[in-house]
Formats: sequence, C-alpha cells, structure tokens
Amino acid sequence: MSHRTARSIDIVVLLWLLLWCAIGYTIGRTVNELSGLGDGVIRAGEGVSNAAGALDGLTDVPLVGDGIQAIAGKIDGLGQSTVDKGQAGKDAIFNISLAIALIVALGPTLPVLVIWLVVRAPLARERRRIGAALAGDDPGIIGYLAMRAATRFSYAKLATTTTDPWGDLHAGRHEPLAAIEIGRLGLTRGAARSSLPR
Repeated sequence: MSHRTARSIDIVVLLWLLLWCAIGYTIGRTVNELSGLGDGVIRAGEGVSNAAGALDGLTDVPLVGDGIQAIAGKIDGLGQSTVDKGQAGKDAIFNISLAIALIVALGPTLPVLVIWLVVRAPLARERRRIGAALAGDDPGIIGYLAMRAATRFSYAKLATTTTDPWGDLHAGRHEPLAAIEIGRLGLTRGAARSSLPR
C-alpha cells in the first residue's frame, strides 16, 4: 500500500470517527435533556418542604400547635423524599445518556479504528526502517528497493523510468527502480536523512 493511499485511509477513518462521535454526543445530549423532568420533581418537593416550614410556624398557636408540628414533619419528609427521587431520576437519566452516547460513538468506530491500526502499524514501522536505512546510507537498501519495485509494479509503471528493468537490476543500475519504491513509500533520500535525529 502506498503512503498516499495510507494517508487517504487515515483521513477517511478520522472523518468516520468524528462523524460517529458527533452523532453519539448529539443523541446523548438529547436524552440528557429529559433530566428537566427531574428538575420539575425537585422543585415540587422543595415547594412541599417550604409549605411544611410555613406550617411549622404555627406550633406556638395554643390547641393547634402540637398537632401541626407532627403534620409539618410528615409533609417535610414527603418533600425531601420527592427532592431525593427527583435528583436520583436526573442522575439515572445522565448515566443512561452517557452510556447511549458512548455506545453510539464507539460501536461503529472502535472496530474500524482497531482494524486500521493493526494494518497501519506495520506499514509505519516499515517506512521508518527504510527511511533510517536510506538516511544511514545502507549499501544494500537501494538494491533491495529496486528489487521490490521490479516485482511490485506493472511493466507500464516501470517503463516510465527504464526500458529494461531486469537488465538494470542485473547490471546494478538500481537508482531509477529504487526511486519508484521510495516514492511509493512517500520518502525521499534527502527527507529521510533530515527526519532522523542527529
């Protein structure tokens, strides 16, 4: 696979990943908006608790005060229970929306990403090793790349640089054929030297 093809696939995989992440985020956010229902329940519970507090002020009224305090306590307990249930509902909706967002985003992207990384990693390693060999002036690398070009490319492609690819290999004229393979890898001899640490 050529370096240009690998880069094109990198872009397609990245766009696929971004698309599904955006879809997952949008769906998760939409589901999380249902937590507004929990806000209504919490406000209702707080209103009930406030009413219980107002009743609690009547405890000093003779003949009525003792009974009102017990009722106010029960009403306040009901209000607090409603607030707790509203908050629990909001938390559950948030957790569900997060799970849905992750499933939608990762379901279609994770397998594609893993498969591409499994394919891409050896290609990147090979490219780095060949770049290092070119930068280090490895005496056999040009012959190796010429052999790869002669066995990998069609005669029509090879004919753009030489009329006798096998004769050039046999005679040791490797540079034109090696240049084809170096180009396929997205390398240049000068760029390979400058990209390595000194």
